Amino acid sequence: LIPLRAMAIPEIFSGTAKIMLRYWPALLGIPVAILVGFVLFVYASGATISTIVVKATMSVGAGGLANLDNLMTGMLVVWLAYFVVVAAIALPTDALLISLTVIATDRAVRGLPIRSRDVLRQARQRMFAVCRLTLVFYAILFLPQLVFYLVVASSPKVMIALAGPGGLVLAFLVMFPIYFGLGLLLSLAPIAVVVEGRGVGAALQRSVQLLKPAFGRILGIHVLWSVCMVVVLWGYFTLLGEQILTDLFESPLLAGVDLLLFA
Repeated sequence: LIPLRAMAIPEIFSGTAKIMLRYWPALLGIPVAILVGFVLFVYASGATISTIVVKATMSVGAGGLANLDNLMTGMLVVWLAYFVVVAAIALPTDALLISLTVIATDRAVRGLPIRSRDVLRQARQRMFAVCRLTLVFYAILFLPQLVFYLVVASSPKVMIALAGPGGLVLAFLVMFPIYFGLGLLLSLAPIAVVVEGRGVGAALQRSVQLLKPAFGRILGIHVLWSVCMVVVLWGYFTLLGEQILTDLFESPLLAGVDLLLFA
C-alpha cells in the first residue's frame, strides 16, 4: 500500500524489493531474457567478425603493403558497420526495457494484475516514443562535453595543461556534476512518456516539475543507487578481474560467460 504522505527512502527501497519479489517474471525475468539475448548477439557477431579479420590478416602476408592497406581499410569499414548495427539494435532494446519496467512498476504500485503478454504489448506501443526521448537525452548530455572540448581545443596552453593525469581529474570533476545533475533532472521523463503519453519536450519539462517537490529524496535515491553500484562493480572486478583478462585471451567461451555475468 502506498501511504498518503511522502515515503521515506527505506520505505521506498523495501517496497521496491517486495514488488520485485512479487512480480519477478515481468520486472526481472523478461528484462534478463532481453538483455541476455542482446549480449549473446553482440558477443557472437563480434567473435565472428574477429575470426574473419584474423584469418584475413594471416593470409595477407604474400601480397605486400598494398594488400595490407586495403585490409586495414576493409577492417575499419567492417567494424564501423558492426558498431552501427549494434547501436541500431541497442537503442530500441533499451527503450523496450525502459517501457517494460515503467509499465510493470506503474501497475504493481497500484495493485493491478501484471500479465507478461499485456505488459510486453503495451511496452512495444511506447517503445519508439522512448527511443526519441533517449536520443534527445543523449544529445543533451553530449552538449556539455562538446563545449568542454571546444574550450580546450581553442587554446594550445589549455590542451598542454590538461594532457596529463591532472587534466583527466579536472575533466572528471567538471563533467561528473553536470552529467549527474542532468541525469537527475531528466530521470522521470520516461515515466511521463510511457504512463502519461507525453511528447519528448513535454516529458522533459514534466520530469523537472515532478522533481522539484521531492528533490531531496530523489537525490538520495540516486546517490545511494550509485554507491551500491560502485560497491558491486568493485567487488566484481576485484574477485574476477585477473580471470576476466585470462579468459579474454585464452578462452572465448569463458569470456562470453564473463560478459553475461557482467550484464
